[in-house]
Amino acid sequence: MFTVKRTRKKIIPDETAGYNHEEASKNFECNVFNVALDNLTSQMRSRFKVIEEECSKFSFLWSLQKSQTDQELGLKAENLAKLYPEDLCKNEFFDEVRHFFSVRKNILASEKPVELLNEVYAKGLHSIFPQVCVSLRIFLTLPVSTSEGERSFSKLAIIKDYLRSTMGQERLCYLMILSIESDLAINVNYEEVISNFAAKKARKMCLSIKN
Repeated sequence: MFTVKRTRKKIIPDETAGYNHEEASKNFECNVFNVALDNLTSQMRSRFKVIEEECSKFSFLWSLQKSQTDQELGLKAENLAKLYPEDLCKNEFFDEVRHFFSVRKNILASEKPVELLNEVYAKGLHSIFPQVCVSLRIFLTLPVSTSEGERSFSKLAIIKDYLRSTMGQERLCYLMILSIESDLAINVNYEEVISNFAAKKARKMCLSIKN
């Protein structure tokens, strides 16, 4: 319950009287709730602006724009290939995209990236359009590969207790992923993981002695 507090303000000559909320609930709404809501809205707008910019770089892969010319399509494919030169070859990627769009109009109907990628694999077209599949997988894994565990996240109440107050950010992120994806982590074959880790970290070297 909010208590009603009556306040008086002295008005100086030639000064307009400021608006004063007599009710505590109204004061809380204007000075606390609205301020917090405005801050939240501005933060979400700035964060989603960055996400929209990233989406615009990939959106030509699943959008069906009839007015999109080969020149515009080639420019978008070239810009995307420049961002990921180790994964995409500029010339081959453009040829794949152009052929992909001609095939897609008749075979592929999905307009969402994850559904489109699943449909490509379901119809066995991934071997024909390997770089298109790579670009779609890059886009779909961006939220996972760029996210970090925030200190205010609810999962931290389970992971980070008072004994782990000095836990580093890197370890915290890994534990966050394990906790969120616990269904997958339970089914992991630990013996196989240990064997693979031991094989990659093996430091034994075979020595041959020549007489």
